[in-house]
Amino acid sequence: MVRFKQFFGSVADLEAAVNAWLAEYEPDVTQMVQTVGHAGTITLSLLFEESFRGQEIRMASERGLRNANVPAVPESAMQDTPIQVPQEPGQYTPDSGVT
Repeated sequence: MVRFKQFFGSVADLEAAVNAWLAEYEPDVTQMVQTVGHAGTITLSLLFEESFRGQEIRMASERGLRNANVPAVPESAMQDTPIQVPQEPGQYTPDSGVT
């Protein structure tokens, strides 16, 4: 999937930010557009394909957004008693609620 990334700033700051991003995510850049602003600031727009390493970093950070102290399933929703399985298909068990 093609993704978009944009950087904005002065030449020195921009170079450091872009180099750090390239080193960390290792993207496959397919297109780059550079625009110079009034005060000499530069806007750098990139179209890129995400590398496997980039996907792993992004997915790990997205998983980290969820509160780690809260379980995925609340404890009140977990059953304490084991489920009875009928011996034959179509048979009912006492906990199935069918009389």
